[in-house]
This record gives sequence, structure tokens and C-alpha cells, in this order.
Amino acid sequence: MTPIAGESSALTIALRRSFKDEEYRYGYVESFLDAFIAAQIRALRLQRGWEQFDLASRMQTTQSGISRLEDVNYSSWSLKTLKRLAKVFGLRLKVSFEEFATLPEDIDNFRPIALERTPFENDCILGPMASLWVFNSYNDELNIQDTSQGISQSLVNPDEDFQKRKPPQSQQIEAKGAECAAIGHYAR
Repeated sequence: MTPIAGESSALTIALRRSFKDEEYRYGYVESFLDAFIAAQIRALRLQRGWEQFDLASRMQTTQSGISRLEDVNYSSWSLKTLKRLAKVFGLRLKVSFEEFATLPEDIDNFRPIALERTPFENDCILGPMASLWVFNSYNDELNIQDTSQGISQSLVNPDEDFQKRKPPQSQQIEAKGAECAAIGHYAR
């Protein structure tokens, strides 16, 4: 959780003190990155109910190769391997340069559940069964577009009309686990 402006968490204060040393600062973030990637690979594998052997088969590598990728002390990542992992997990790979100020929040969010991601086939926005419900705050209208059914309708007063006029169950996304448990996604 990001502290409110003017406030600092104990973690932020400790990092601020330690990060004055450039070598320590970059060593710390490299170690965190290695641990993050390894933990996310493991979390994604477990989320799918796979053993290391299952992921190895899909990656056309060995179980020991997957074990190495899931080792928090491993640091020989290649973009090629990470791209292959993304494809096997049904995800996209995002590589981004970040400010140091985002590190405390990244550390606070370093939990297995926060490392899980929804694969494309269950993606409620762009996946094959996607429906997109967009709330237009300009005219207080909820636009429902179910691309899989070719349905489009508008609810002028979504707070009152939503429950009465939502599409029948057959036109809603079939939830797979918690990924699509919500009836739709609202964007303002």
C-alpha cells in the first residue's frame, strides 16, 4: 500500500537510508527482480495446477530447467525464455523501466495471489468469450457489448435498471474460477 503524501512506511524509511549507497541500491533491486520473476513463474505454474514436469513439457525443456527458473537466486534470464513462458501461460510479457519510488509498493504486493494472472482463454476483456460492459459517465449510460453473441444494449440508469435488464445467463461470461466472477467490467 502506498503511503499518503508526507507519510513514510518503515520500509520506505529503511530503503531511503540504505539506498544512499549506489552499489547496495542496484544490488537490492536486482535481487528483488530475480526473486519476483522466479516467484511469479512458480505462482503461475501452481495457479494452473501444473507440476514442474508439466511446465517443462510445455516449454520443451527439463524439470531441472524449470526448477532453475523458479530459483530466487537465478539471474540468467533471457527475454527469449520469458517470452516462451508468457506464451505457455497464455499471457503477454511486459518489460518496463520503473522509478525507485514504486519499489515499496512492489515489495508490499509480493504475495503469491498478487503474482497470479488470468490466461487469455479466461480473459474477460479480450479473451474468446469476452464481454465488455462500459459505463459512460457523460450520459450515465451502461453500454453492454457481448462480442461473442453480437449483442449490444444500453441501460440509461444502470443503478436501477442493471439487475432488471442484464443479459440472460446464457449471454454472460461463463466464469472459470474467480477470473470472470464479476458480471462485467466497468470503465469510466
